Amino acid sequence: MEVIESTKAANTINPITFVQPLGSKGTIDRSCKLMNWLVPHELVAEGHWETNDPNVKVHCLPLGDNASKVWVDVVKNSEARLWRQSSELETIGDARGSIVAWPTKHVIFTDESN
Repeated sequence: MEVIESTKAANTINPITFVQPLGSKGTIDRSCKLMNWLVPHELVAEGHWETNDPNVKVHCLPLGDNASKVWVDVVKNSEARLWRQSSELETIGDARGSIVAWPTKHVIFTDESN
């Protein structure tokens, strides 16, 4: 389990801006870290942010406000609970290689050039 001692870095990165769904012109793909929404400063996964369009569906449900659609690439704490669970996905470990809805305030963008 990796702990992030300060989320101050999140404030120095460009804020999330509305983008169109994957495949639409203007979509971006940014590396990010998913912080535990239940345990402060705990890194639970790394992935790629896709969108925060509230109308985009994630596992058949609209994303909604204050949420982001994120691909889970690397799991750091496989037992961390998903923000939105389903009958098949309950933990971030279950979601490896899949997309999840995650509260935007718990998504930290990373710089791939480092």
